[in-house]
Amino acid sequence: METIILIVLLFVLAFLRVPIAISLGVSSIVALWLVGFSLDTVIQKMFTGVNNTTLMAIPGFVFAGLLMAQGGISKYLIECIRAWIGHTKGGLSVVTIVACMIFAAISGSSPATAAAIGAIMIPMMVNAGYDKKYSMGLVATAGTLGILMPPSIPLILYGSVAEISTGQLFTAGILPALVLVTVLIIAAIIVANKNNYGGLEKVPMSNRWKPTLEAIWGLVMPILILGSIYMGVVTPTEASFLAVLYSIIISVFCLSRNELEKFHQYYETINKYDSNDFSGDRCCACFWYVPDDRASTASFCTMGD
Repeated sequence: METIILIVLLFVLAFLRVPIAISLGVSSIVALWLVGFSLDTVIQKMFTGVNNTTLMAIPGFVFAGLLMAQGGISKYLIECIRAWIGHTKGGLSVVTIVACMIFAAISGSSPATAAAIGAIMIPMMVNAGYDKKYSMGLVATAGTLGILMPPSIPLILYGSVAEISTGQLFTAGILPALVLVTVLIIAAIIVANKNNYGGLEKVPMSNRWKPTLEAIWGLVMPILILGSIYMGVVTPTEASFLAVLYSIIISVFCLSRNELEKFHQYYETINKYDSNDFSGDRCCACFWYVPDDRASTASFCTMGD
């Protein structure tokens, strides 16, 4: 009965537009109170839930994604991909999907991926004759690659709650992510042929290398993150802050973009960190309520991303 109350209360609060972290916390506390747990102990467990070095990777990857977006990497990535495949049938659709895949491998966040790529690609697709609803839907769908593509934030949270190796989860997420990318590209090409969405003007081979060299810093970043983790050089948490350092160096120095005066804009990262950190302690409370089924509880508690 208490489990039903937890689920119903969670969805009622979510329906009332209460933030997921607060909804999860309130519903978990109520359920634990109904089964006789001391509220003092619940609060202690919730604070224990955020005392986890694995969860520190979440703000690191989010911050790295924001730095790369503000530093212009998303624009350079799109220009590079467009130079090589933008002239094909439905080329802008494919460019959007591939750009989302690469950016998801940088930030690990679906909202950050959709925001960074969508801000550039949606107006470009609309101006090229694509339907606006289709353009928005494509970006929203391709943005979900952040859930699967390492370093996925939901996988980090799942691994922390279910006590599963984050590195193994990252390895398990690569193949499904590539399959999803392939399916999206095939669907985009079919839609393009059906609606006669043409490609852009073909870029001469000699003009393709400049945007490629400009984007090389962003293309290297997923290799740096995932390679260092899989080779055992760093942990996912250390890799996240290595990505932050790399992003700052590239954005400020290598791309000749003086972003230092704009760093106050990055305070939005604190809000994203607070939300994820909030979710960590609430997940601990939810996980403690159902201790015998870690995998299902982790799935339930990571649905807020």
